[in-house]
Amino acid sequence: MKNKFIHNLMPVYFRAILNALENELQPFIKKLNITKPEFEVLHVLANIAAAREKGVPQKFVTSLSGMSDYQITRLMISLENKGFINKLKSKESKREKLIVLTQLGIETTNEIPQTYSEACQNVFCSLSDEETRQIQRLLLKIRGAAVP
Repeated sequence: MKNKFIHNLMPVYFRAILNALENELQPFIKKLNITKPEFEVLHVLANIAAAREKGVPQKFVTSLSGMSDYQITRLMISLENKGFINKLKSKESKREKLIVLTQLGIETTNEIPQTYSEACQNVFCSLSDEETRQIQRLLLKIRGAAVP
């Protein structure tokens, strides 16, 4: 019975951690004058080398983001209007759009890993190194179980 009660509260615990991280990231997001979903797309693009050079298919960004085609299309329009990305037509397919980071986009995405690192340090600062490693192991285990 006790385990069932703990499992029922897990979404509350996860939400609390996510809220704490979002609160830490908010000043950076506000400084850039972007929305949280736009920040999430930039975070995805930060981890794709091709986004800095020749471009990455928008469909690929959609698949990594967990957002719908419609959401990504709207966010890409907004990020393009704000100067973070350019959309190019693919040479291979007329329907495919390639996303390329602009200089502003590259500069911004270069800051994202450090920003996330600082946010995590601030959220998890009360934990010992061993507790932090334990959380990492558990989250990786959960992620492994969730991957199809």
